[in-house]
Amino acid sequence: MEFAILQFALDDGELWPIAVLLLDAEDKLHLRARADLSARLRPEDARIVELFLADLIADARRSSGNVLIATLEDRLSNAIRITDRKPIPVTSIQETLQALASKYRF
Repeated sequence: MEFAILQFALDDGELWPIAVLLLDAEDKLHLRARADLSARLRPEDARIVELFLADLIADARRSSGNVLIATLEDRLSNAIRITDRKPIPVTSIQETLQALASKYRF
């Protein structure tokens, strides 16, 4: 299993984590998105990110996880970025998503 973090580039250059992506052994992408986007984003940016994440969640339900992450890796660049994938041992998808969200301060 692998994970990656989606980040938003704030005006000051800081990369702020907005979602955790977890790719399981069956090529399914699991996602945990930050709920408090308006805490650090301008209202218009928060709305765009909310829509982007909603589309990503919908895509993850019907698409190959590997293909979806590869598409993000290929196309994201400016405001929303994705980290390199990292392997992670997983016994429970939900517990791992929660642990990663906690680690990245969601």
